[in-house]
Amino acid sequence: MVETKTKNMLYGAAVQLVPKSISQATFNYYNLVQKVPSEELRKNPWYAEPFGPALPPVDDWVCDVGIPAALLLAGAFTKKQTLKDMGLGAALTGAATFVHDVLSRMPAWLKPT
Repeated sequence: MVETKTKNMLYGAAVQLVPKSISQATFNYYNLVQKVPSEELRKNPWYAEPFGPALPPVDDWVCDVGIPAALLLAGAFTKKQTLKDMGLGAALTGAATFVHDVLSRMPAWLKPT
C-alpha cells in the first residue's frame, strides 16, 4: 500500500502538472492546429515572455514555480502536513519542468545581441 506522504506528493505533482499540461496543450492547439503564429500568441499576457526569449513565459513561471510555492506556503501557514507534502511533490515536478524549459531556451542565450 502506498504511504500517505507519497500519496500526497503524487497529488501535489498532479496539481502542478495538470494546469501546466492544459496550458501547453492550448498553446500548441492554437499554434499548430489553428495556425496562429507564436509571435501573435506571445502577445497574450499568459504566454508573454516578460524576461525575453531566453527565459520561460508567464504560464511556466505560474505553473512551475507559483503553484508549488502556494502549496508550500499554505502548508507552512496552516501547519497541515498534507499541504506540505503536496507542495513538495509539486515542487519536485515543477522544478524539473522549469529547468527543462530554461535549458531548452539555451540557444537564445547564445545568440549575439
